[in-house]
Amino acid sequence: DADRTMAALAEPAGRFRVRRVRSLPDALALLATQPFDCVLADLSLPHADDLQILDVLRERYGDTAVLVLSGRDEAQLAVQAIQRGADDYLLKRETSPRQLHQSIAHAVERRASRVALRRVSARAATVMAALADRVIGAA
Repeated sequence: DADRTMAALAEPAGRFRVRRVRSLPDALALLATQPFDCVLADLSLPHADDLQILDVLRERYGDTAVLVLSGRDEAQLAVQAIQRGADDYLLKRETSPRQLHQSIAHAVERRASRVALRRVSARAATVMAALADRVIGAA
């Protein structure tokens, strides 16, 4: 499965830089050394219990898009994954390379939009607080 996914991500050439890890600790070590736009997570990674992967990724790397690529066709698990921060839940055997590329692109764009919105909101709050101080101070 992982080899098939790696092959799917290799085309078109150069679109994605892909790094493969085999456990949650390895993934976290890699994420700590360099930024990534997206993480493809397999919920059956060693050293993690199903959705724990999402909890850890969201806690430490909340601005990184996370897609779950799973062999488990369980609606409840998919819902829980989305509720716990996955940007998408894809089934390995049903996801074409084109769908995978589109899902990655959409997830990365949504995360970038959320980050930008959060920055604008923080800036607006700062400006509003400064204006409130001036209005109250002028009274």
